[in-house]
Amino acid sequence: MGRVIDMTGANDFTPAPSGSYTVEFKKVHEWARIKSGKNEGQEMAKVQYVITDEQAEDGTTVAGKVIFKNYPFTDSMRWVFLNDMKSLGFSDEELSGQVDWDDIFGQAVGRKAVAQVIVESYTYPEGHAKAGQTRFSNSISSLDAVEIPAMLRPGRARA
Repeated sequence: MGRVIDMTGANDFTPAPSGSYTVEFKKVHEWARIKSGKNEGQEMAKVQYVITDEQAEDGTTVAGKVIFKNYPFTDSMRWVFLNDMKSLGFSDEELSGQVDWDDIFGQAVGRKAVAQVIVESYTYPEGHAKAGQTRFSNSISSLDAVEIPAMLRPGRARA
């Protein structure tokens, strides 16, 4: 037999239920330019995180689900990058002064944090090939240091 791969779940793009999950920083998916608005043309990093928890609270399998997060290179959004990188274990010293984003992102690979994950919907506009159809995807609303005990994570019952 030739090369064999298990394709079970390969077409499952169903988002994880909203909740708190441990995620791992995987890579910078791509560098892009902001397409519209006051920051049009400025650079941003599209980063890939992967859920490492096996299941959601409702029993849904979530391990391996990919979530993308954008980090725009704008003055008004620097705080998001700063807070998220601190959640991944970077120190104030490492994140002060002139920071090389490529270097920080390179060091972030494999680091984990606790993500507050939400489900978002988007309905394709008129004129699009999928006009009127709605797609659902996950996004990360915030990252926290992984050391936070599960029972104290937002959205979890407290003991």
